[in-house]
This record gives sequence, C-alpha cells and structure tokens, in this order.
Amino acid sequence: MAALPDPAPPSPLAALLLAERGRLAPWLAVAMGFGVAGYFALRAEPSPWSAVAAPLLLAMALVLARWNAHAAWLVGLAAAAALGFASALLHARAADPPLSPPTRAVLLSGIVQDVDLLPEGRRVTLAEVRFGPDEAPQPRAIRLRLRAGD
Repeated sequence: MAALPDPAPPSPLAALLLAERGRLAPWLAVAMGFGVAGYFALRAEPSPWSAVAAPLLLAMALVLARWNAHAAWLVGLAAAAALGFASALLHARAADPPLSPPTRAVLLSGIVQDVDLLPEGRRVTLAEVRFGPDEAPQPRAIRLRLRAGD
C-alpha cells in the first residue's frame, strides 16, 4: 500500500489566520473603526449609494465561507470596514445642517437656554436664533462667548 504524500505547508497568511482563529472577532471592531476613520479622511461628502457596499461584502463573505474560511474572514473584515463607513455616512447625513452665520457684525435674537460664567466673561447658549427680523430661526442652538467688556 502506497503512503499518502505529505500535505503542503499552509501559506503564511493561512498560518497566521489559523494561529489567530480564536481571536479574530475583535478585529471586526478594529476594521469598523478603520471604516469610520476612512469616512472622516475624505475631502468631499460621498454618495449615499456607497453605503450599499457593506451588505454586498457581507453576502460575499457568507458565500465564500462555504469554500474558504480564511477568504471569508478577510472579506468579513472588509464588510466590517464598509459597515463603519456606512454608519458614519448615515449619521452625518442625519445630522442638522451646519450653520452659516453672517461674516459681519449683526444683531441677533433668540431664547436664552444657558449662561456659563467663565474667567474671561460669559458663554450664552441661545435657541431659535434669528440673524434678522425677516430670517427663519436656525435649526441649532448657538453659543456666544461674551468678554467682560461686551
């Protein structure tokens, strides 16, 4: 009876994944954090359609899991990064629009919500701020720092 040939040694990546098998799940959080950081590294706002990558990569990882568990983990890490990117994108789109205050001195009106005493003066938080009598109220509260002589 002939002896079976020795199996080929695993590739360096396969050996690394085998050694880390029980500790791969925490890397999903790291990959998700990289996705969030990737969103904030962009210079322009991406299309909301870029959030579709996460479910597609996850589906691909599930299909790959049947044939190659290591490839599935790598695609799963990419899916986690895409999920982090998508969550940052969707949270940013759900936030109130940024304020565009006037670039010159202006009289404004609003409802005083809070006054904080500071060593150099006061910080006043105003809600429903209007930069003029005919302007619509701003969607966000505004904080003004007033110095002692103001």
